[in-house]
Amino acid sequence: MNTNKVTNPIRFIRQHCDGKWQHILSQLAPGLSEAIERGDKHSFNPVENADKGIRFPKKYAHEGGAAITIGTGYGLGDGIEVLSYYLGENKRKAISTLMCYLRDNDVQPVSPQVIKQDTIERVKKERVEMKRKREAMKEVSGPVVAIVLVLCSVFVPIAFLGGLTGELFRQFAITISIAVSLSGVVALTMTPALCVLILKQEHKQTARFFLWFNRVFTKITSNYVGAVGFMVRRGALGLLLMIGMVSITIGLWKNTPGSLVPDEDQGYYISAIFLPDGSSLERTEEVVAEVISAVQSNPANENVVAFTGFDFIGGGYKNSAATLFVTQKHWDEREIDTKSLVNELFMKTAHINEALVLAFNPPAIFGLGNTGGFEFYIQNKGAGGPEKLQQAMGLMMAEAQKSPILSGLQTLW
Repeated sequence: MNTNKVTNPIRFIRQHCDGKWQHILSQLAPGLSEAIERGDKHSFNPVENADKGIRFPKKYAHEGGAAITIGTGYGLGDGIEVLSYYLGENKRKAISTLMCYLRDNDVQPVSPQVIKQDTIERVKKERVEMKRKREAMKEVSGPVVAIVLVLCSVFVPIAFLGGLTGELFRQFAITISIAVSLSGVVALTMTPALCVLILKQEHKQTARFFLWFNRVFTKITSNYVGAVGFMVRRGALGLLLMIGMVSITIGLWKNTPGSLVPDEDQGYYISAIFLPDGSSLERTEEVVAEVISAVQSNPANENVVAFTGFDFIGGGYKNSAATLFVTQKHWDEREIDTKSLVNELFMKTAHINEALVLAFNPPAIFGLGNTGGFEFYIQNKGAGGPEKLQQAMGLMMAEAQKSPILSGLQTLW
């Protein structure tokens, strides 16, 4: 090819390199080979090391242009500018290098008909891929939305249940409903976009990590199959192992707390004080002061807040009742748990004959605890007076304490 009579070398280069820039740049700028192969993905820039990256977007692929991807970013319009950038911002040298390459390799310009045909095939391929993606989304979107609606229709009503079921499952129902809804949004938006980026129709070499993972997984699978075959051939050994696992399960089941909601040391407990009906507020305050003194005698208790006149159990206000909230020091600063402190308060206040002093841990789940239960009233319809009523109450308490399902029996008599 004779390049001596070329009057406009830039136009000449663009005509002869049109559609061939990726191959030409890979020959003249070998340091950019990785970026050229990765196309529109961010790649290491050998010109400016790790400070800036480089990529070859699809819109520049035909002209051979590139884009600098770190910082504010700027584009290199065609292959001449890319080669000039690679050679150190020397555009004249880049033009000379390209002219010599075209002359030495006798590169001929691509005919417009070939370019037009390539463009038509590329557009057809992109349209077919877009049609397939839309059809796939139509098939997937319906089931995803249906699954989200079905799950939400099951769990959302549970959040509005009352009683024991509502307290136990309300948080679980709200969590599941929110998680399923967010999962549906991600499945309809982010997941298809990630599939387009990851599942491209191109040949890629498997990364070393995944090759190592496949080898390890295959080895583990082979060992597992061998172990299963070993146990199948030795039934007696398998039976002994099963008996051992069942025995361990039974032991763990016996040692695990069996109540519905086991008590927990939450760092505080509640005390309720009841005096006879009609007692004055001053008399109640005297008893409260005595109970507070008993609480503060143990250094594990840190603060005491008393509400004289408030009936915590009955839920009302009266002069003959009081409620105390006792907080303990941090768990690391004490060697005794809250349950032991509750039992200690019972012993220290047992001598108070004019009032009934109760203490209990707060429920592990708010609104659900072992301090609720039920109330039972005994009515005297005949003669005998209070003595007969007290006798009947004693018999009733004695029979109730024999039941294994009842605990914490108390009376305000």
